[in-house]
Amino acid sequence: RAVEASVGVGELDKQVLRELRSWLARAGSSALAAEPDNWGLANALGRLLKTQGRHDEAEPLYRLALKGREEQLGASHPDTLISMNNLAMLLMEQGKLGEAESLFRCALEGREKQLGANHPDTLDSVNNLAVLLMEQGKLGEAELLFTRALEGREKQLGSSHPRTLATMYRLATLLRQAGRVEEAIPLFRRELEGLALQLGDEDEETLCSASNLLELIKPRDAEEARQLRTRFGLSVQGSTPLLGCFAQCLVM
Repeated sequence: RAVEASVGVGELDKQVLRELRSWLARAGSSALAAEPDNWGLANALGRLLKTQGRHDEAEPLYRLALKGREEQLGASHPDTLISMNNLAMLLMEQGKLGEAESLFRCALEGREKQLGANHPDTLDSVNNLAVLLMEQGKLGEAELLFTRALEGREKQLGSSHPRTLATMYRLATLLRQAGRVEEAIPLFRRELEGLALQLGDEDEETLCSASNLLELIKPRDAEEARQLRTRFGLSVQGSTPLLGCFAQCLVM
């Protein structure tokens, strides 16, 4: 109770979670030393270390899991493709974009063959590759992939599912970066309405989306801008920079 009073319950929860993750990492390392061929454990430990920001320690574990699963299960097994995807995401965060792209493409090809073009896991790979290509400035191919992922997710998951909205946001952002603002605005509107439906008008993500849309609408439609400010309580001058919402759109 004394600790709660000094640091607050929220901060205490964060400290407990950090300690728990550290303990799990130590326990996982010990278990993996006893079972070096446990690829699932290697992959899980890699994910845990990644959440702690320990990317340099997570990378060899992801590589170990991928190599072991490829040899034991085959290159197209679903577990192998999960390891491939996880390693690709880690490499992307480390700025190793060339190798990450190759792995994302392999994972996508494998999932298309094993699961079909419209399976949710396949669409995750489509989206992940599109995010990487957008980071590299390859907007043409990224747009095609985002469009495919969006159409597939709307059919499979619905137009207001978080993953659908994440892809919608990314595609809208890509169009804006390409100077195609008039095409981007309807997507930003749809994303905003989806977030409001799922989370409510006062949620942080919804307000971020509303601010982004307001930034684009202000010079084009004064009445719509006024309605956005009124509905979401936005200031006349204040706005949130784009890419503030759904910045992390990769899927494990």
